[in-house]
Amino acid sequence: MKSDQLSSSIVICTMSRPEEIQRCVASIAGQTLLPQQVVIVDAGDLGDVCNRLRDACESVGIEFIYCRDKPSTTRQRNLGAEYVTSDVILFLDDDVELDSNYVEEIARQYQSDTEHRIGGITGVLNPQPIAGHGIWRYFAALFLLAETKSDVGTRLKRSNFPVHSTGLTQNRTCQFMPSTAVSYRTAVFNHHLFDVDLTGYVMAEDIDLSYRISRTHQLVMSPDAVYRHSKSSVARNSMREQEKRRILFTQYFFCKNFGSSGINYLARYWALLGMALRYLYFGIRHKDMEKFLGFCDGIRSAGANGLLWQRHFSPGPLDH
Repeated sequence: MKSDQLSSSIVICTMSRPEEIQRCVASIAGQTLLPQQVVIVDAGDLGDVCNRLRDACESVGIEFIYCRDKPSTTRQRNLGAEYVTSDVILFLDDDVELDSNYVEEIARQYQSDTEHRIGGITGVLNPQPIAGHGIWRYFAALFLLAETKSDVGTRLKRSNFPVHSTGLTQNRTCQFMPSTAVSYRTAVFNHHLFDVDLTGYVMAEDIDLSYRISRTHQLVMSPDAVYRHSKSSVARNSMREQEKRRILFTQYFFCKNFGSSGINYLARYWALLGMALRYLYFGIRHKDMEKFLGFCDGIRSAGANGLLWQRHFSPGPLDH
């Protein structure tokens, strides 16, 4: 590494995915520009796999750090960040594999940003998701639900539902970035951190963090940095539990970041109505009501936590 080149470190949170994380670390060890550190925060027990990961890193000169913590998306990531001593921090899911020039491309773009306007950079998924089409595209637009559009920067609607991006032809400025494979200037990240008031497997914590950072720094999505995501089925909640958590946590982040406006609340309720209708339709059609039941569980849980109407947000642990 050149003396004037930005250094980087990678933090990976894992639990019970020994095969996936070995593929992830192998892709890191094969980078054209190696990170300074790899930090593994294990909420399970990798056992002998930990030694294989250490060997893979140290054989190419990467410092390997291993620690353990209780299962918590936000706590694990923040704990891993405490060990980072480099200029840039990358967070990866344990079932992600990077193209060989991913780290080099990310570092190059930070390096060229001499005024430090950019706070975070993410790459693109290969294969990229398909943009919305057909009747459900118009349904999502009408009800302010999540959408995927071609060649745009990501943004959040008033309802707090996201507009994702696909088919990028050039760098795009974003309002949020998914933490599947994401990077931040370490100094910027340390000023914000993930919200540790939330425990266990947290959903949308990446949107919350990156949205807060977007208020003070640019976020960039680059088509030149490419990764793959296998979306392992290991150590995941049931579909019903996932939907419950999705509703509860997105409602929490809505109140935190958007809930000071009555108009935003109306947009949120309108979107939740649309989501309920969609889940009910597909539940009846496919004779599988798990998503709809999870949605109902999430609404009940949000109500029990006082999140259905809160103009003056007070952060704190949720009962779930």
